[in-house]
Amino acid sequence: MKGASDDLSAATYRIYVESHTMGNALRWMLMKNPKVEFCGYRYALISLLRRFSNLVSLPIFSTFLPLFILRRLQLTCSLSYSLLFVLSASAIFQWKRGTGG
Repeated sequence: MKGASDDLSAATYRIYVESHTMGNALRWMLMKNPKVEFCGYRYALISLLRRFSNLVSLPIFSTFLPLFILRRLQLTCSLSYSLLFVLSASAIFQWKRGTGG
């Protein structure tokens, strides 16, 4: 993998069309994993063919393969956001019915 260490314990991932807010949130969630030794993020506004795009670089140093850690984070975020959507939709439905919530 380009940009990774020989033993694949460190790698930098680039996420396009995201802001520094997403980079900071991902870094914070990755640092909660005990297998992650270090994670940072760098935000840059880059120019691609005269169009500007947001770029977040996310370096991960871990005792496990960073790609699997990032994939697990993706699944965790997906489940968390799904739960948040269901709970908020339920609260809005209850509020509209006037039953509180």
